Amino acid sequence: MKICKSALFASVVAASILFTGCDWGSGNGTKELVIKTSSGTHTYQVEIADTTEQRTHGLKYRTELDEDAGMFFMYEQEQQMAFWMPPEMEISLDLIFFDKDMKVTDFFENLPICATEVECPRYQPKTLSQYALEVKPGTAVKIDLQKGDIAELK
Repeated sequence: MKICKSALFASVVAASILFTGCDWGSGNGTKELVIKTSSGTHTYQVEIADTTEQRTHGLKYRTELDEDAGMFFMYEQEQQMAFWMPPEMEISLDLIFFDKDMKVTDFFENLPICATEVECPRYQPKTLSQYALEVKPGTAVKIDLQKGDIAELK
């Protein structure tokens, strides 16, 4: 009888999650991120990922991303961070890293989705960073992004 109750409880929890939906990565809502480059000012509506759970989930299972949208990963302090594109990703991305002062430290363009976790490369800036932004592939080229460009979260 214990097994049946446990299975029933697990089913109820799973159904609750399924039917109420999960708003992964947007616990703090959407904010505006403005990046200033030599080509002008570029504004993005970004979901904030500032908890371990939100950062781990990221943009997995998303099938599309608007031109002016992204996910902004926030950490408590600067660190040597690395991102990867797990098999659960369904879209390629550009990945931009920022330091504590919101200066671009590094960026990677059109990251491919990995077939298996074993083969996934890690994308890591050469310097410490505190923030990262995932946006639609081609964004870095489109806005003429350069290391040292400044962003502001509003």
